[in-house]
Amino acid sequence: MGASTKVNGFLDPDLIAASFVRHFKAVCTDERNEVSSNLRTMYNNRRHHYDGAPFDNTHLVDAELVEQVIGNMHRGKAAGLDGLTAEHLIFCHSLLPCILAKLFNLFIRYGHVPAAFGISYTVPLLKGSASSYS
Repeated sequence: MGASTKVNGFLDPDLIAASFVRHFKAVCTDERNEVSSNLRTMYNNRRHHYDGAPFDNTHLVDAELVEQVIGNMHRGKAAGLDGLTAEHLIFCHSLLPCILAKLFNLFIRYGHVPAAFGISYTVPLLKGSASSYS
């Protein structure tokens, strides 16, 4: 059995957790404070119109990054629902990473990724000797 941890005189984990709850509730909550109330109102007003951080050049995906990711893909894997394999991307025309980078940047700029990008399937494969499954 491991060493006992004593917090504020408590050894029981439930009492320790309750002690943390009391402490942080007292430190982080002040419903009577006017500043707290004003900040909550300001947050709720701004939250309704929040559309994410501004899009700038620090968020851009460049062709070099796309090319690096494609280069790190594993060969010999099954094709996706679109029929494409890693080899299609690895041996494609050198312009494809530029086109994909532009496409990905449009996704980021407009905050929308087509639903088809999330569609996939899984094929379970049995591992081990064939005789063990007979």
